Amino acid sequence: MSAPLSPPARMRDRNGLYSMVAVDQRESLREMLARSGELPVTDERMSQFKVEVARALSPFASALLVDIDFAMQPILDADALAQGCDLIVALDSIHYDATGVAQSTKLRRDLLGVSWDTRVAGMKYLLLWTPGEWLGCDRAEVQEFIDEAARAGVDSVLEVIVREPDGSAPAPERQAQLVLAAARDTAPMGATLYKTEVPFRNLASADEVTRVSEQITEAVDSPWVVLSGGVAVEQFPEAVERTARGGAEGFLAGRAVWSNATSLTGNAVTDYLNTHSVDTMVGLREALRLGAARSAGVTAATDA
Repeated sequence: MSAPLSPPARMRDRNGLYSMVAVDQRESLREMLARSGELPVTDERMSQFKVEVARALSPFASALLVDIDFAMQPILDADALAQGCDLIVALDSIHYDATGVAQSTKLRRDLLGVSWDTRVAGMKYLLLWTPGEWLGCDRAEVQEFIDEAARAGVDSVLEVIVREPDGSAPAPERQAQLVLAAARDTAPMGATLYKTEVPFRNLASADEVTRVSEQITEAVDSPWVVLSGGVAVEQFPEAVERTARGGAEGFLAGRAVWSNATSLTGNAVTDYLNTHSVDTMVGLREALRLGAARSAGVTAATDA
C-alpha cells in the first residue's frame, strides 16, 4: 500500500506549485463591473462578485488573494472558501487614475499588528517599481511590510510591476529589462514569495521569455510566480508554461481567469465562473505542471 499523500505546503497545490487566484482588485474592479451597464456599482455588488469568484474558483486554487475592504469577511461569512485554499491578504493602499490603472501604492498601516484568521497564509504588497524613485513608497516601507509578515508568521508576497519614471508602461523589450532589474534590486530585501510580470508581456519568442525567466530565477532566492496583467487572456496559459520552464513556480492571476464575467449580470455571472473560469484554471494548472516538468527535466540533464 502506498503512503498517504502529505498535505501540500501552504499556498501550494498538490504538485508543490502555486496555482493562485487574485480577487483583491478595488476601484479597478468597480470600473470593470460598470461596463456591464448595471449602475451604480455599489460596494455590496463588489463584495458579491468576489464571493462568487471564491465559491467557483477556490476549489481549484491553492490560495486566494483578497482585500480587506470588499472581499475577506464577505467570503468567510458566506463560507465560500474551499477547504485547502489558503488566504493572502493585501496590505497595500492603491491610488488609481480615472480608468482604474494603478498610479502609486502605500502600506496600509491600519492593518499592521492585526491578529488574522488562521486561514491567512500570506500578506501581499504591490510595488510600482521604476529605475529611480518608486511610485508612492520607498525601500523602508517595503521592508516594513516584509517585517510585518514575518512578525505575523505568514509569507510575504512582494508583487512588482515595472514602470517608466513618468509612470507609463514600458515597451515589451524595455519591460523585460526592467523586470529583471527590479528582481535584482528588490529580491534581496527578503520577501518569501516574489510575484512579477511575464517578461516581454509574452510578446516575444518562447526562448526569449524562458531565457529572461531563467535570469529572474538566478536573481531571486525565494520562489517566484507570474501575474496575468499585461498579457492577453488567451495567451496567458502559454506564458505560464514558458515562465515555468525558466523556473517560475506558479501564477497568481485575476483578470485572466474571471474578467469576462464582469460584463455579465445575474445568474450569467455564476454560470460563467463555474464553466469558463473553471476551465481556464484547469488549463493554467496543466500549463504550469508541464512547464515545471520540462524545467526539472532540463535541470536534471544539466546536473547529470
